[in-house]
Amino acid sequence: MCEIIENPVKKCLSENYLIFNNALDKIIGPIVVGILIGIGFICLIIPGIILTLMWVFTPCIQGDRAELTFIQAMKEAKGLAKGNYIKIFFLLVILAIFAFSGSLLLNIEGMVTLPVAHVVFIVLTINARIDNF
Repeated sequence: MCEIIENPVKKCLSENYLIFNNALDKIIGPIVVGILIGIGFICLIIPGIILTLMWVFTPCIQGDRAELTFIQAMKEAKGLAKGNYIKIFFLLVILAIFAFSGSLLLNIEGMVTLPVAHVVFIVLTINARIDNF
């Protein structure tokens, strides 16, 4: 909350500015990452897979560390994924099979599999940070 000071409106506005300072990065970041990965898939399949594996943690890092721009979050995501590309690839394959089977069996792809995938990536981001991947 805002304190009672000589100019409370200015104090409140500056606090809100700090909170929403990087809001544009949080909106634009996933769009840019998606476009770059899409370009990688259009060029050939392999570059798209490599970019996906490099930047899979970017949205989680952006949500966790608000002070980072999306480019810094992409660099940190690349560092977290480095050396674990095969594990991430097989995890993405398992999640894709889970999503596909959920959409075939019960048509609940978005209601069940997407939240599960988000939780998996958040847990993996936390585990990758403490080197317990």
